[in-house]
Formats: sequence, C-alpha cells, structure tokens
Amino acid sequence: MDSSSKILSSEDPKNEDHQNEQTSTPSPDFSLVASHSSRGRNNFPQFTKLPPEIQCMIFERTLPPPHILNFAFRVIRPNDDQEVTGIHSDIAKFPGNLSLLETCQISKDTVYRAFRKIELFPFKTDHPVHLTRLHPGTLSYSYMRPSVDIFMCSAMAITDLYKYGGSIGSISSLTRIATHGMYTWLSEKGQFQKKMTDFFEGLFNTIEENCQALEKFNLVIGGTRSWGGTEIQENGKSTKTWRLLEMDEDFRYLDFVASPRGMITSSFYYPEGPRADVDQILNAANRAMDKLEKHVERKQALKDHAAVEYWRKVKVVPAVLGRMEGRKEKEPRLWLPTLKHTLACHEDGSPLDQYKGLAQIFDGASW
Repeated sequence: MDSSSKILSSEDPKNEDHQNEQTSTPSPDFSLVASHSSRGRNNFPQFTKLPPEIQCMIFERTLPPPHILNFAFRVIRPNDDQEVTGIHSDIAKFPGNLSLLETCQISKDTVYRAFRKIELFPFKTDHPVHLTRLHPGTLSYSYMRPSVDIFMCSAMAITDLYKYGGSIGSISSLTRIATHGMYTWLSEKGQFQKKMTDFFEGLFNTIEENCQALEKFNLVIGGTRSWGGTEIQENGKSTKTWRLLEMDEDFRYLDFVASPRGMITSSFYYPEGPRADVDQILNAANRAMDKLEKHVERKQALKDHAAVEYWRKVKVVPAVLGRMEGRKEKEPRLWLPTLKHTLACHEDGSPLDQYKGLAQIFDGASW
C-alpha cells in the first residue's frame, strides 16, 4: 500500500484539513453527503444490551448498497505537446452515512472500518500547477469501500496524472476499477493508429503499476456524456442511480429501445438504424480488448512475467454506463446515453430477461 493512503479508522473525518499550494480543501464536511435524521434513538433501548458483535453485524447491514464513485477530474494542458497547468476536480459527493456516524460509537466505528479515503494528489513537476474545482462544494477526495464499491475515472485523466507525478491515495487497495473514455471514434487508420496504441499502453501500464489489489477492471466505452453532450448525471452529485452494463456474448441481442431524448442525435450519427449504435459500441469494445491482448504479448516478449501474471489474474470486461430511470417508467429502465437507448432491467441494473423460465422449464437450466 502506498504511503499516502489513509484508513478512516485512523483519523477523524470531521477534523481533517487538506491543503495544496494554491487552495485549502475543507475538512470532510458530512453536510455534503445525504443527510439523515437521528430521531427516535431511544425507541429501542434494549439494543444497547446486545453484544457489541451483534450490534456491529446489524449496523453493517445498514451500510449503503454498492455504488459507483465517480472520481471526476481533468488534467489541464493547453496543447498536447505542452506541460500541464493544473487539475480540475469535480468528484461526486459520497451518498451518505451521516446517521450511522451520529448514532453511537459502535456504529461510527463500523463506518470507519468499512470505508477508506480516496484522495487526489497533485503533480511533482517543475511547471507551476494548481488544484481547482469546477463547482462549489465538490472535493478532491471521497470515501469508498475498497472491496465493495466501484472506483471510476477517466482513462486519459488517470494516465496523465501518474505520467506527471501525481497519484491517487489508496488506489492500491481497490479491487474494482472502471475507466471511461474508450470512444467509438478511435480509429486504427493513419495518424490515429499510434495515438490509439499509446493511449491504451499508457492506461494499462498505469493500472498494473499502481492497482495491486485489482480483481476486476471495466473498460467503459464512451464517457459520462452522450454523443450530443447530454450529461448522464450532473457532475459533483450522487451517483446512486448509476449502473455499469457489462458487455458479454448476449449484449447484441438485448431488447434495447430507442430513447426519445436520443433519437435526433442517434439518427444523425448512425442513419442505418438503431442496431448500428450497438454494433459501433461492440466494435469499440473489441478494439479495446485487442489492445489489452497486444499489451500482454509485448510484456511477454520483454519477459515481464509480473505484468503477464497480473493481467492473468485481473478480469477485464468492457461495459457501458447507464442511469436508472424507474421513477419515470412503469418498470425500471436503464438509460444508456452512449447508445441512445433504454433497457428494461432489475433494480441493480442487470438486464431483465423476458424469456427467463423457458430454458429452466424445458431444458432443466438453473434459475
């Protein structure tokens, strides 16, 4: 684990002060997370008589479900061939544990044991840089559970950050990481071929050198915006409705429905029809996976056995980012801005299999 990583149990998140050369980041003010009332604390006085172990188990059940931490930041360079001039951070606020932090010491300790601080550290370059925020109230750090939640950031941003000497505290302890920015317009033709190869080589090198505990790596095709520039969800806000839809052999055959908000843009880019959107995304995913395969082959040729073994253990899966829209629909649906489609789904974002049951009834398949 890197020396800059911090565990919540070793610090008081209400009394931190993180500073850099240009700005003073406020202490982790839990007014920035979803607020909950602490009313009715004495409704069940017998609870305090339970063994501490039982109390811990109960409080652990009240922790929020797994979520995506949108660790949004941008490395600022006037031009590709110039030095960086700063970092803009717009990191999503944590969805909330305030009630558990205020209930009792045992509940507070439960939160501190589960969550780890993930912090953005600036560059070590000769060029003057500064750390700024795009929106008031956004932070340069957040909290997540290393083995439960999904850390997501821009592939280009994390590559540039480490290239110029920056780092992300505690990233070495994360087991699930997703990087977005694998766009469908990446081409293997002409001048773009080398840029595309360098892009993926930089990404894969950064991940394997700094993410030692990684178990699953999602290559998110597209970004947090749709082709028309529509934000999937405003940056700096909760990502509780975000879901990752992973792409497997059945992805092409899912029951996608064109979204009204995306019809104009979609028809402009792909006049062949809605299925062309899906094919375009699949082609981008295949190119990304092909780049990983070639990266491992290069490491093998260089006899870098540690890197080869690293990627053998990490499960790499392409995916697209979506947002749950159950409140507006009769059934939960996942809106996929990159595809301009929606998809019937379960509450966790997994596709709703309309034909489930037929194979189980007639073929004896497992449910």
